Amino acid sequence: MASDRQPTNDQSKSVANAASHDQGQSNVDQLSSMMAYEAAQQALADNDICAEHAAYARRYASEAAARTVAGENAVDLDSFIRENDVAGFKGDNYPTYDIASRTEVASVKTHWNVKGELNAGAIAAYKRDFAKMRGWGRNPGALEADGASIIAAHEMGAPIPEGLNNATVEEAATYLQNEAILRIPDDHVEPVRRELEKDILTFPSNYQLPENPSPQQVEKVLHRIQKIGLTSGELQKLIDERMSSYGK
Repeated sequence: MASDRQPTNDQSKSVANAASHDQGQSNVDQLSSMMAYEAAQQALADNDICAEHAAYARRYASEAAARTVAGENAVDLDSFIRENDVAGFKGDNYPTYDIASRTEVASVKTHWNVKGELNAGAIAAYKRDFAKMRGWGRNPGALEADGASIIAAHEMGAPIPEGLNNATVEEAATYLQNEAILRIPDDHVEPVRRELEKDILTFPSNYQLPENPSPQQVEKVLHRIQKIGLTSGELQKLIDERMSSYGK
């Protein structure tokens, strides 16, 4: 039997507020995606990406997109050390990480197969990227070298998260191992998180977690996998459009 009860004013307001929040979040997401798209498009133009440099297109576009969602004053670490003549780096390549901002230090990666699909090989590549950030498969002292690098960049003016303020090399290394972000195409985030969760629950000590970690501990690790602001399809479309229009 249908109820004759009508929603109270408070209930109606709650529903309206929830709907307004959802719409507001949708607008924010659309704006964020638009900014990421425009940044990626501009990066391809600025770097004069053509057929001969196609291998770099995905990198430039994805990193530019990611900077729009990585927090206030996010910088490209490669460009930063080059433009500010930061000592101690080989060439113009900043190791391990690509972005620094007041809220995160992040590595940006994109993987898919020749058909543009996120297959098992691509997911495995993301897991290796994340493992590298945590020190797996690297030489002794690699994490400390990462810590020293971010301190050197900050001393020349690069933004860093609050957790790295006044950090020693060892403290910076621990922070990066436990807090640094891996940014990947938006449509890859949830599938990669699902696969990563299986690993975390099977081998928690590999993620600096205790046996039988709490849901909150697992979620904190999974939350380190974040979006770049574009899907893999949007990223590939941008690159294809740039390649097809080059020289016209």
